[in-house]
Amino acid sequence: MKYSDGRIVLWAAICVDASDPSSATTDGLVQKRMERAALHARIVVADDFAPIRVGLKALLGDTVCGEAANGQEAVDKVLELHPDLIVLDLSMPVKDGLEAAKEIRALAPQTKILIFTLYDSVSLRAEAFQAGADEFLCKNSPSGKVLETVNALVQRCSIHAPIRHGSPETLL
Repeated sequence: MKYSDGRIVLWAAICVDASDPSSATTDGLVQKRMERAALHARIVVADDFAPIRVGLKALLGDTVCGEAANGQEAVDKVLELHPDLIVLDLSMPVKDGLEAAKEIRALAPQTKILIFTLYDSVSLRAEAFQAGADEFLCKNSPSGKVLETVNALVQRCSIHAPIRHGSPETLL
């Protein structure tokens, strides 16, 4: 898939960022794996689109301890596996990502929540943070940004601390 700013994301096998040509080389892949190896975390990936789950598992490697194809499965996996982080899509069957995020925040407050979605708007970001999300990323984000955000969340610090109590315009 190609985006207007030149980024290309290939989720089926590994993420490659056209704005970072080294990511498509062997050296770039080694660097990505080294960044990924720095993560010592347990991560659940929740998305109803299997190629996204496969791509995230390829990017995040052995840190992925479970996956879910709908919001209810996401909640169940968090309760079963006690992950450090869940990467959660918003648009899923059975229970959407916002409902799942609220439930996860209530039942497992120590689990960080990264909303990872195709959709982006000021109001959607506000809803996600109100539901308990720690970070919000669009699926067209470069793989390096995904790794950076995951690393920051796992280390219990935010790379761009969301303003949850400001006006919705401050969330973008």
